[in-house]
Amino acid sequence: MKFLNAILPSYHTRTSKWLLIPIELMHRELTSKLLLACVAAERGYSVIISEQFKFRNMQARFPKGVIIEKGCGSGDIMEDVFSSYKNTGHLITVSDEETPSIYSLPESWCKTRVANRTFDKCDRFFSWGDKQTEIMSKFLNVENDKFVSVGSHRVDVWRKPMFHVHQATANGYRKKHGRYILMPSNFAGEIDARGSDFQLVQAKKYGTVTNEKEEKRLIEFLKYKKTITDKFVEIFPKIVEAFPDHTLIIRPHPVDDNSFWERAIVGLPRAKVIYEGEATPWLLGADAIFHNGCTTALEANMMGLQPLTYMPVQNKEHDDIFLCECGPIAYDEDQLIKNISDVIDGNQLDYALANKMENYVSTINETLSCDRMVDVFDDLNIEITTNTFNLMQYLHKLREFFRPNFLKKISMATRKRSRNSNVKPKWPGLHLDELENRIQGYREQLDRFGDVRVTDYQRRMFLIYKK
Repeated sequence: MKFLNAILPSYHTRTSKWLLIPIELMHRELTSKLLLACVAAERGYSVIISEQFKFRNMQARFPKGVIIEKGCGSGDIMEDVFSSYKNTGHLITVSDEETPSIYSLPESWCKTRVANRTFDKCDRFFSWGDKQTEIMSKFLNVENDKFVSVGSHRVDVWRKPMFHVHQATANGYRKKHGRYILMPSNFAGEIDARGSDFQLVQAKKYGTVTNEKEEKRLIEFLKYKKTITDKFVEIFPKIVEAFPDHTLIIRPHPVDDNSFWERAIVGLPRAKVIYEGEATPWLLGADAIFHNGCTTALEANMMGLQPLTYMPVQNKEHDDIFLCECGPIAYDEDQLIKNISDVIDGNQLDYALANKMENYVSTINETLSCDRMVDVFDDLNIEITTNTFNLMQYLHKLREFFRPNFLKKISMATRKRSRNSNVKPKWPGLHLDELENRIQGYREQLDRFGDVRVTDYQRRMFLIYKK
C-alpha cells in the first residue's frame, strides 16, 4: 500500500482553485513562497511550486489558476511571458522581490522593474507598503484597484516567530565557525562571475538602457559600485585586527565571482568566503553585520538585529539610501569599528528609519502578509479546474520512490558542477524530504498546517495541498 500511495498520483483528479508559483533563485525565494503555498493550501488551494525556467515552458499544461510572479519587468521578455500566461487563461499577480530599492531610487527602479505594457496584464500587484503604491502609481500614471498594500511573503519569514525556523542552522554555523562578523556582498558589476559588462549587456537586451545617456549612467553606477567594493576590501584587515575573537565571513552575492573575494582575504587570519544556504541563518548567527545597500539589512532589521551600514563614499544618484538607513551608518573606518564593537557589546544604536518602517513595509499586528495575499486571491475570479494525470508525473514519482538518498545528493552535486564554478546555480537541487522538513518547521512555529501535505509533481516541481 505504501508503494502504491507513493507512486500513484492520487491528486490527478484534484479539483480546486490553483495557485502557481515559479521560483528563480531558490536560496532567496523558496522559504517565503513555500510559506505562502502552505497558507493557500490550508485554505483549500492546490499549489504548484516549480523552478522558473521549467514553469514558463510548461505553464500551458497546468490547471488554470493564479500565478504569482517575482516582478513585472519592463521589457519584451516579460511582456511575452505575461501574454503567454493570459493566452492560457491564468490570472497574474505580482509581488516584486526587489522592492526595497524603490524607496531610494524610485525612477531607476520603476524604469527597470515595471512598464505599463506589463502592468496592464496584471490582475493584482502586491505592494510592500503604501509608499510603493504611491511611487508606482505616479510613474505609471494610473489610479486603480490593482495595487494592494499587503506587505510581502518575504517579510513574513523575517519576523517572529518564523525566522526561528532557521535557529538550528544558525547554531550550527556558530559551532562550526565560532563567533563571526558577517559582510553580505551587494556589489556585482565588475566582480560579476558572468563578466564585468554583463549588467550592461542585459540592460540593453531587456530594453532598460535605450540611449547613450542611460548607458552612461549605468556605467557610472557600476564604476561607483567598484569603488565601494575596493573600500570594503581595504577595511577587512582592520576589522580582523580589531576583533581577534571573531572570524570575518564574506557572503558573496549569488552572481559574484567568488575568486575575487578569495583574493581579497589572502593572508588574513580568521577570514572566510562562504556562500552556503539562505542568508537568514547567517544573519541570525552573526555577532555583527555590516553592508552597503544590501537587502539583508532590511531582513536583519525586521528580525530585530542591528545591521551596520558602511558608506566610505557617497553618491545621491546611486546610493540605496533606504537600505543604508535600516541601521546605523558609519562614514569612516573608525566609526564602523566602533559601531561593530557597540553591537557586539549589546548596545542599542539609533538609526534614521527607527520609527518610519510601517509606511515602507506593511506589517499589520501579527497577521501574516501571506494570509492577506490569499484574501486577495479569494476575491479574484479564479476558475475551479481539475489537474489531469499524465505519464511524466507517474514516471517521476516512480523514479523518486526507488532512488536512494545518496543518488539524490549526487544529482544535486552534479547540477552544481554543470555550470561555471564561480556562478552559483539558481536552482541547486531540491527533494521532497527537504520540503517536508521545512513545512514541519512552519507547523512548529505557527501551530498551523497540520493537514497540509507536499508531494512530487514532476521533476523540479512540487504540489502542496490540504489532505
